[in-house]
Amino acid sequence: MKKTLLSVCIPSYNSAPFLHYAVDSLLPFKDDVEVLIIDDGSKDDTGIIADEYQSKYPTCVKAIHQENGGHGAGINNGIIQATGSYFKVLDSDDWFDSKGLKALLDYIRNAKDNGSDIVLSPYTYVHGHNGETGKTEVFSRLFKKSLSKDWSQVPDFKVGENITIHALTVKTEILKKEEVDIPTHISYDDNCYVFVCLSRSKTISYVPVSLYQYFIGREGQSMETKTMLRKYNDLLKVASYCFDLASDNSFEEKSPKLKKVLKHNLVFMFANAAIWTRLNTTKEAKKGFKDFKANLKKQNKKIYNGITKRSYVFFLFFPGFFGKSICRLSAFIANKYMSSER
Repeated sequence: MKKTLLSVCIPSYNSAPFLHYAVDSLLPFKDDVEVLIIDDGSKDDTGIIADEYQSKYPTCVKAIHQENGGHGAGINNGIIQATGSYFKVLDSDDWFDSKGLKALLDYIRNAKDNGSDIVLSPYTYVHGHNGETGKTEVFSRLFKKSLSKDWSQVPDFKVGENITIHALTVKTEILKKEEVDIPTHISYDDNCYVFVCLSRSKTISYVPVSLYQYFIGREGQSMETKTMLRKYNDLLKVASYCFDLASDNSFEEKSPKLKKVLKHNLVFMFANAAIWTRLNTTKEAKKGFKDFKANLKKQNKKIYNGITKRSYVFFLFFPGFFGKSICRLSAFIANKYMSSER
């Protein structure tokens, strides 16, 4: 029996108006792709639409209904259900480019059992479902000499270079080897998923064709300033979750370069948590940030100091007016960058 090349998990909550963009981008490749629509206790017609897709494409689409647990619960369930050689997450308001998907499937097909644990692809910002494309995030600097490497061959990441869920495709067997428990009922859980995937990987490849089309501009998206200020506590939880993984004894057994990559990711999460928590002026946010620092420092002082003494994070954590000013400047730069993609 022919093995499915790729399982695509689509966590979906109240996604009825736009779910078809995600699913329809996969159907031309239905012979090689398993589509897992995870209806996360939606209150609109998302579940009905998922069932309709499954009825029409029973060999390709699987509609999975669960109690509301958030995006992370959808990923956890998708991993359990997945039968493909590789696994990728697609948000319900985004979609895949057909050329990029063909290139990824060609890689998986040709690699057979010798494919890398992680495959990266460029991704493109798109304003509106019929709008103009913005910047494409590429990883060509990291893969100048070879498109397949182990971590020891990967150059050091620079500030601003981060592996995100949009770029990431993962060999399913490394996710199923031991249980994946992405936090539920929180936003920004995709950072936890990426950290877990990276921590379990030994090899990495790059398919240099843009795949993921990242829709920006919809009101209420998690990356909006007002949303990040309101959900500062989720950012603290995400950073804490990944810090816990880095504090596990098995972390020290990883290769020096992979540990460096994971710490680079932690720096990014600590920076995000600091910026949006410190810019939230409530007493609860102030206390939350203070407790966050104290708890993690107590848990693993070595890793905590290694992250917070990096120049950028050091200034974000700096007490008083100066530290908050650096946070404001960082938020301004981040917003300018995101708006430039719209």
